[in-house]
Amino acid sequence: MDTILSPTYDSFTKYKHIKFIVSSRNKPTNEDILNHLSVEYNILPTNQIESVYGFTEEWIPMYGGRSFKEGYNLTDQNLADLYNAGIAYRIPLTNLLTTPDDYKQCMPFLDKHHRDLNSVIVSNKKIAEWIKADFPRYKIECSTIRNYTPPQIDKILDQGLFDSVVLSARFNPSDEIEKIKNKDKVIVFANSKCGWTCMTPTCYMQVSQFNKKIPETHECSKGGSFNKVIFNIDRLVDMGFVQFKLTPLTEAVGKTLEII
Repeated sequence: MDTILSPTYDSFTKYKHIKFIVSSRNKPTNEDILNHLSVEYNILPTNQIESVYGFTEEWIPMYGGRSFKEGYNLTDQNLADLYNAGIAYRIPLTNLLTTPDDYKQCMPFLDKHHRDLNSVIVSNKKIAEWIKADFPRYKIECSTIRNYTPPQIDKILDQGLFDSVVLSARFNPSDEIEKIKNKDKVIVFANSKCGWTCMTPTCYMQVSQFNKKIPETHECSKGGSFNKVIFNIDRLVDMGFVQFKLTPLTEAVGKTLEII
């Protein structure tokens, strides 16, 4: 197997045809979004950032994946600046406890951000069907929470419900990912913390409960390494992948690199 990890982000800058989806989770609400991107993701030219995912100032019960935090949100002005720069907004609607009533409550929010190139990230097929019917301009992305294996990816994409699927970072080391046919519709993690080694991600239910403001009955399983790693982008690009998900670069890279 080729080396799967890299000690630095140096190779990321040499590919002009690939695009990145980046997180805004560390951006203080009052910070200019383009300034934040230029600092947090300083290795990337703006035209390689395809979209930004994160939460707006408006809380909604469908938010999932990460805990909704006051003071670290995207403002309407942030979104306007992103759109002017040709960068889209990706909305994480991955709450595992979403009900039909939650969806109805969120419809004004979805209508507000409904525009070409914007995406919704979902983990539930029924929610994907609702959004596809009611808000057809959104691209619909299947969350890593679904944890589809490499052999399942093409089958899911061939169903036509999802425009893209996020490959769980758990599968990055696998040679099986080279066999995926629809690589242009697969989003691959370019770096990761616990997600690439955790086999019991109970945190997703805990975050879902937190974001819905109900008692938390789950907690982190501590089943994965908390050392951040950088994947070997050369290996992934050589396989044919062109879309990458990038979490904040200012989070320190761990010692895991020394053993792989």
